Amino acid sequence: MQKNEYLEAKCIDYSHDGQGIVKVDGFPVFVKNMLIDEVGKIKIIKVLKNYAIGRLIEVYQQSPYRVEPRCPLFKQCGGCHLQHLSMAGQQNFKTKRVKDTLQRIGHCHVEVLPCLMMEKPWYYRNKVQVPVGLHGNTIVTGFYKQHSNDIVPMEICYIQNNESNRLVNRVRNLLQEAQENPYDKMSHQGNIRHILVKYGLTSQQLMLVLITYQDSIKNINTIVKTLKNEFPDLKTIIQNINKKHDNVILGDKVKVIDGPGYIEDELLGNIYRISVKSFYQVNPKQVEHLYQKAIEFADLKPTDEVIDAY
Repeated sequence: MQKNEYLEAKCIDYSHDGQGIVKVDGFPVFVKNMLIDEVGKIKIIKVLKNYAIGRLIEVYQQSPYRVEPRCPLFKQCGGCHLQHLSMAGQQNFKTKRVKDTLQRIGHCHVEVLPCLMMEKPWYYRNKVQVPVGLHGNTIVTGFYKQHSNDIVPMEICYIQNNESNRLVNRVRNLLQEAQENPYDKMSHQGNIRHILVKYGLTSQQLMLVLITYQDSIKNINTIVKTLKNEFPDLKTIIQNINKKHDNVILGDKVKVIDGPGYIEDELLGNIYRISVKSFYQVNPKQVEHLYQKAIEFADLKPTDEVIDAY
């Protein structure tokens, strides 16, 4: 097998991240966007000692689980991997992954029930953090291409909630107007590294975090005043300062610019206070289903003692 070689092959399995796996004389080739049982034309783009990487050129025999991705940036963006797979196909993939993990790693041979799927799996995430970059003289926000530091410019993400999409776009435009500069990883020049938004699904409260390299932000008072006028649910605006030269998003220094420095949200009747660094499940609707299912299976009695051992 050589680089740039073309071959016809059938997909027989998925990798842990949803890439198709084909085997050529027993040698595995990982092919992005290829589905199980599909037969297609593949171009070999990299050959390593134990496996190769292929690019899907054409599908000759299509899987019944293949669907048209909703997002036009699906092939470029590194955010979502399975939009070309139907909900039934994704359920099979996720259920099998849990089963394989339990059996191969945990050596637990137990019944694995079908994955609980979300009825409408769009606009659900309550947290978005996007890198900020420069295309020419224009500030862009989006997600990185897979295995790259190149930002795919994005106006709307179909798995983020609408308010967060709208807030990110407005902040980006205000930074452009303020002539603020994105941080450059290579030269360590510029300032704005990421825009982080958290959203309470029940409370509808918004938190904005500007992650910067420098200690100050140009025209920040004007930016804050504009955002508070346009987004009445924006409860707090925070600056997080990260002077490190690595890929960790949040730095140690947190400066509350406006509001209390946190938002609140309700989950299963409990009120949670969410700060910049709080962990909170990103899919609140599904996590309620998950917790309710755990409570149901636990079948707790008033006399039971419960240990949170996570």
